[in-house]
Amino acid sequence: MLLVLDFDETITLHAGKPDEWKVLSDAYMKDYAAAKESVSNIQPATFGQLHTYLDAFDNVERASIQRITESRFFEGVGERAIKELAESIQLRPGFTQFITSLRPYLESGLIKLHILSVNWSALLIRHTLCSQAALTPELFYIHCNDILLQSTTGIATGAMSPYGSSEPIHTATDKLRVFTKLQKSALQSVYVGDSLTDLYCLLQAKVGIFIGEKDSVLDVIQRMVLTLIPLQALASGTHKQAMPPFDLSQKTQPVWKTRTSVHVAKLYTATTWSDISSFLFHQQNDAR
Repeated sequence: MLLVLDFDETITLHAGKPDEWKVLSDAYMKDYAAAKESVSNIQPATFGQLHTYLDAFDNVERASIQRITESRFFEGVGERAIKELAESIQLRPGFTQFITSLRPYLESGLIKLHILSVNWSALLIRHTLCSQAALTPELFYIHCNDILLQSTTGIATGAMSPYGSSEPIHTATDKLRVFTKLQKSALQSVYVGDSLTDLYCLLQAKVGIFIGEKDSVLDVIQRMVLTLIPLQALASGTHKQAMPPFDLSQKTQPVWKTRTSVHVAKLYTATTWSDISSFLFHQQNDAR
């Protein structure tokens, strides 16, 4: 089974950003507000309309990356500083317990874990997961952007390059490109994400799980005719029309549906990683 997770604010509580990020964040939020206003009259009831809607935000992401690149924002950042930032990042409730349950499936090869992120550092992602979630590098794959470090000094040059991808990963479209390639060799796929850049992947996955309560995503979801299934309701038995938890021993190819409208799409929702553990591993939801 293919399990693909976003990183910032999906695995973590907050995005992993240096303190000096504020100037760039302010410019980003100004662009974001303008993009949101420009598509306020769009009701994305089809995938074509959803593409038009998200494309406005793709442009925001590209403009943000251009500012970072032109300013050489990361120039001079050291490997030690990145690791210290990774060790200070807070994980979402229940994630470490989720990894404990997941690890036997990773070690057996039954589940392949991929982290797909617009984040700026593969080292940040790797060190966060290894130092805080007791993962080891051989058990997961990373697809993101990466600041280049000088091999002799471990200091960033200011340049960036793709990591685990042939092209940069900045937008929802970029993420979908990588996810689609990963799906080609998978019998089943689960995607977990929290943001607009995850929405294409959430809808394309066999099972898409939206985690959190981010207004920017909920605003789009509320415009779409989606069947929303809270995983907490599955665990309590209050939701009857739902897919049962995965049989992780399944070896047969599942039935894939070609969808041209989000009217037939189904999206699962979770508030914590313990909701997801309960869904995938039949566990009691006790790590809140």
